[in-house]
Amino acid sequence: MASLRRVRKNFRKEVLQLIKAGEGNLKSLMQLADAHFGSNDCGYHAVLRAFHASEVNNAVSQLRLDGEIETVGKSWKSTEDLQSEDVDIITLRRMKRLRGEAKSLARFAHEHGRTEAAISASHVVSIVNVNDGEPAIAEEQVAEK
Repeated sequence: MASLRRVRKNFRKEVLQLIKAGEGNLKSLMQLADAHFGSNDCGYHAVLRAFHASEVNNAVSQLRLDGEIETVGKSWKSTEDLQSEDVDIITLRRMKRLRGEAKSLARFAHEHGRTEAAISASHVVSIVNVNDGEPAIAEEQVAEK
């Protein structure tokens, strides 16, 4: 019986190869999971098909954490194959997320009487500004440079 850790590691490698080849849509990844986990003698034969979807999700999550792939729109792309437009999309998405986290932190700190933390978080919100789909930095920050 194969080691579960080894099977998952090999599966992540195959997912990365498939994404690099430009065939990283969910349907092809599910077919890969069906073939991969069905062909390895690791006790998965009786497990429901839903398990394969969770393995695809786990593999993609781990590859994103490792910096191998990025989500662009509704598809996954290898970080080596990113175009400048893709980088803009990813940057904008992350800046919006950062701004939302900073707003939430400022509100949370203010509600609990942590004035200094609330002020710091408010400064982060003012620095990371997203207007009209374009990331921007506060003008006083640009003037300092």
